[in-house]
Parts: sequence; C-alpha cells; structure tokens
Amino acid sequence: MTICSTLLPRETARKIQILGKIILDGSKTPFQIAAVPGQRHPDKTTLSVYLPRTLMQRLRRLAGDRGETVTTVIESMVTAQTRAVVLTPEDYEQIARETRAALGKGTTKRRS
Repeated sequence: MTICSTLLPRETARKIQILGKIILDGSKTPFQIAAVPGQRHPDKTTLSVYLPRTLMQRLRRLAGDRGETVTTVIESMVTAQTRAVVLTPEDYEQIARETRAALGKGTTKRRS
C-alpha cells in the first residue's frame, strides 16, 4: 500500500469526516502562517490515505493525462462527491476556530 497525502480546505475535509468513509488524521496538519512562498494556507488540512500501489499508479497516470497534480485530481473528486453535503452553523464555527488556531501556530508574542 501507498500513503497519498493531499492538502484540502477544512470545509472539504469536514465533509469527508461527516461521510465517515475516510478517517482524517488531524495531528499531521502542517499549519503555517503568512503568505510566504511554499507555506500552506491556514485554511487547509492534510488528508492521508493508504492506497494499493496499482490504484496510486492509476491516480498518477490520470493526473499526468490531465496535466494536473495528484492533489488537484483528488480535491476535484472529493469536491464533486461532497457537493450536496450541507454544513451547519456549528460546522462553520469549528472551521473558524481551527483556522484561527492555525494562524496562531508558529507565531511568537513580542514582549514590550
């Protein structure tokens, strides 16, 4: 099996959790701050799944044929499958809390 990691918007990751088909490991979320090149947006989270090597190769081939990254292909598929899932106000509040927490990571308070 192969691990396939991809970064997803929190809203998409939350929809996946609601469906209960994929378990998300939030402990491996690489939150970073500021708009520095190479750093992830704080509104994204990591999704890791184990795939059979044949399926992973098919995914790579599909991405190559489309001229996209594996992440882009997975994100578009997940988005299409979760489009009808409606989030509650509580879901959006949780997303906002997680995003604020992600923005706070890696920052240090200045002493005056």
